[in-house]
Amino acid sequence: MVESYFWGQSINDNCEHLASIFDIAKNRLKQTNLYCFALCFTTLRDDLHCWQSYANNGNGISIGIKQAALEDFNINSALFDKSKKSTLKYYTSVIYDKDALMTETEKIVNSALDGFEKIKNKYLSDNYEANDKTEEELSCDLDGLLNDIIIDSLLIFPKYKNPAFKIEQEQRIVVISLMYSAFMQGLLKKDAQLNCELIGESFAVETIPQFQVKNNCLVPYMNMRINQTLDNVITELVVGPKCNVSIEELLSYSHFQGLYLTDKQVSKSLASYQ
Repeated sequence: MVESYFWGQSINDNCEHLASIFDIAKNRLKQTNLYCFALCFTTLRDDLHCWQSYANNGNGISIGIKQAALEDFNINSALFDKSKKSTLKYYTSVIYDKDALMTETEKIVNSALDGFEKIKNKYLSDNYEANDKTEEELSCDLDGLLNDIIIDSLLIFPKYKNPAFKIEQEQRIVVISLMYSAFMQGLLKKDAQLNCELIGESFAVETIPQFQVKNNCLVPYMNMRINQTLDNVITELVVGPKCNVSIEELLSYSHFQGLYLTDKQVSKSLASYQ
């Protein structure tokens, strides 16, 4: 299961026009229901904090994934093009640095300001002749600027997390699906016959969202599945410190599921709750 979170970033700028551009971009993002779905990992294979926070208080299992399967999500091969792709996806190590986030935010603001100035200068230029198409052309230019703001934000903000969580050493696969957006806008029906969409050689994601109740709220998520034999992706299993499943039982179950690990690849956590 891939849980989702909705990104948000307040922009404080003295330029009244630029501020309204960002307000429009934020409203458009909400209207199009562009949510980020994140599949989260950690480099820590057996960590007490992770067991307590993410594995049913130590009753779960830690699954080792080959690094190469994650790095398949090369951002250079996942450039967002609405006319050609229905999914933006990338793999990233989480950054726990507020100053770095502020720097990236300033870059987006400055880029938007430059874009706004170019548009303003274009239509205020003495060489520009206003006609019946002026309003349409201006609308297209502003749409392009809004899309740039949205995509730049989606490429940057999901990489960052509060420094208080630095101990987790988190890594993420981030997925933004236009199929999900279309479904939320009523353009696709729940019973639509849609195949899973490949997001890298190792994983595929369902194009129709599911929902769960979490903290008394409806939370959308997208199911993902491993698109190769399990042995090509999963390297080991670690049984949680409070989990009562034996190594022998887990080995038998994994073999039944087509994951043929050896007893050296399945171990019990060394973390202690004492």
